[in-house]
Amino acid sequence: MFERSPVRVVFLAGAARSGGTLLEYVLARRFGLFPVGELVYVWERGYTENQLCSCGRAFLDCEFWRNVTEDAFGGVSEVDVGRIREAQRRVVRTRSVPRLLGRGAGSRFRADLREYRAALGRLYTSIARVSGADTLVDSSRTGAYGLVLSRVDTIDLRVLHLIRDSRAYAYSRTRVRTRPEIHWKDAEMLRTSVAVSSREWVRLNALAEILGRRSSHFSRLRYEDFALDTEAALEKLAPESGIGLPARGTANPWLEDVGYHTVSGNPLRFDLGRLQIHLDDEWLAGMTLRSKLVVGSLTLPLLARYGYLVKSPYRQSRLIERAL
Repeated sequence: MFERSPVRVVFLAGAARSGGTLLEYVLARRFGLFPVGELVYVWERGYTENQLCSCGRAFLDCEFWRNVTEDAFGGVSEVDVGRIREAQRRVVRTRSVPRLLGRGAGSRFRADLREYRAALGRLYTSIARVSGADTLVDSSRTGAYGLVLSRVDTIDLRVLHLIRDSRAYAYSRTRVRTRPEIHWKDAEMLRTSVAVSSREWVRLNALAEILGRRSSHFSRLRYEDFALDTEAALEKLAPESGIGLPARGTANPWLEDVGYHTVSGNPLRFDLGRLQIHLDDEWLAGMTLRSKLVVGSLTLPLLARYGYLVKSPYRQSRLIERAL
């Protein structure tokens, strides 16, 4: 019997609110990758809550996801969502990272991990089969989830660590953003204090570093560099880069959306149209000096590591504006 090759998955690691959805769609349009959104949430937000797919239909009414579910599990009624979610809850969390790295995993954890990996292997394989895509791009970001994917035999994981300035991230987490995928009521994205956001930014980026060290295909990209010079950023992600993107096709990332089916992510996935890529640096004027100092002090080591204290992208932005 013919065995399908492992599904290549470009996994966007790091913190949310970092331009992941935008990058995901640019990679889709330019390189022909198939975007799946933040698939870590598919069991909760898709199969359980029936939130909107990016096509505008409720998840369980979306023909694409019905076909994927039929191919992977034999239909929605055959998916034991509760059991998978419970396994995910115990496996995909920060405290489980040592066990995901092979240290101190008990029999219960190994059983949960085995069951969860099996479900993910079937899901990703079916997405590739139904979409006909060679490479998927997953913007789930969570490092622990990435570690699970790296241990699925039918997945060939390529890690792209997407980074955004911690101060911009913390400011973004204070802004009011609606969640149109929750179509049965008005809902907003979770907001947090700058102190909580700072600790979260450090944790998520540290987990991305751990994931990267365990991956043979790893690249790092700053959101600000991507937003300021998209073409140059894409060139760095060409076939010779660490994540091994396919050769660049003729597609233009700024063309109209051709129709995708992503689960969770930035609300812009519902109204992409022609992609508008610009640097979101509203935090520079909108964030208080005290908040900037709090976030800067709590995230200083990684801010320095990622070059935000030495080569500021915002100075480059101001120069570009003056030149225009």
